[in-house]
Amino acid sequence: MKSQYDKKPIPVGEQINLLESKGMEFYDRAFASHILSIIGYYRFSGYAYPFRNEVDHSGFVDDTSFEKVYSIYEFDRSLKSLLFSYLGRIEIAFRTLIIDKFSVGTDTALWYTDAGNFINKEECEEFLGNLQYDIEDSREDFIQHFRDTYSDEFPPAWIALQIVSFGALIKLFRNFNNKDLQLQVAKNFGCDSVDRFISWMNTLVYLRNICSHHARLWNRPLKKRPEAYNFGIRNKRWSQQDLAKLYYSICVIGSLLKGILPGNTFKQQLASLFKDYPYVNSTKSKFLGFPKDWQTEFAW
Repeated sequence: MKSQYDKKPIPVGEQINLLESKGMEFYDRAFASHILSIIGYYRFSGYAYPFRNEVDHSGFVDDTSFEKVYSIYEFDRSLKSLLFSYLGRIEIAFRTLIIDKFSVGTDTALWYTDAGNFINKEECEEFLGNLQYDIEDSREDFIQHFRDTYSDEFPPAWIALQIVSFGALIKLFRNFNNKDLQLQVAKNFGCDSVDRFISWMNTLVYLRNICSHHARLWNRPLKKRPEAYNFGIRNKRWSQQDLAKLYYSICVIGSLLKGILPGNTFKQQLASLFKDYPYVNSTKSKFLGFPKDWQTEFAW
C-alpha cells in the first residue's frame, strides 16, 4: 500500500546538519551552504546517492565529503556542456544531409509534403500538421520573409526543416521510403546500416534532452539504448548492461563525429575533463562504464 508523502521543507542550514548526521564530511560549511542554496538539496542528493551505506542506507560510507560529491556534480555539468556542443554538430550535419540528399534525390524541394515518399501516410500528415503550426507560430526572419513573399502553403525543405526539432527530424527520416537515400545520409556519418543509424540518432536525442534540461548524466542507466556495434574492437560483445552505460553512447558519438568531422578533438577534450576531476577519473569504469584503456579500445 502506498504511503502519503509527509516530508517537510527544511532550510539550508538544517540540510547540512542532516547530511552531517548521516556521516557526510564538510570542510567548508559556508561553501556548502552557498552551493546548496543555488543547486538545491534534492539535485545534490542524486549525486550523493551511490555513497550511501549499503547495509541499511541510513548513512554514508566513510570518507564521503560534500566537496567530493560536489566535484562529481561539477564534472557532470562540464561533461553535459561538452556533449551538448558535439551533439549540436551532429544534429546540424544530419539536418543538412537530409535536406540535400532527399531534395536532390527526389528532384523536388517539397518532397517532405508528398505522402507517396513515406511509409506511414498518417505519420506524414501529422508531421505536416505540426509543421504548419510551427510555421504560423515562428518568429524566425526567414520564415516571415517566405510568408510575406510567396503564396505557397509550405516552404522548400531547406527553409522548412530548419525549424523542425531533432526528434521530429529523425521520425521524418525513419518514415522515408527510399532506403538508398537514407543510406547515403548514414554513410556520411560512417555508418553502413540505416536501422543502426536510426537507433543511434534516437539515443542522441535522448542524451541531448538530458543535457539541455540539466538532468544528471553521471551514473545514470540510459533508457534509450542504442543498437550494439563493435566499432572494430576485436571480439567485443556488448551486453544490455554495457549499452545502458554512458560509455557506449560516447563510442557512438565518437564514431559519428569521425564521419563528419575527421580530426575532431572530442576524445582529447574528454580525456582532459577526466584529468581535471581525479575522483571521477578513478571511478569512471564503475559509474560510467569507461574501461581503463578507453582511448585506444576503439577506432575514434
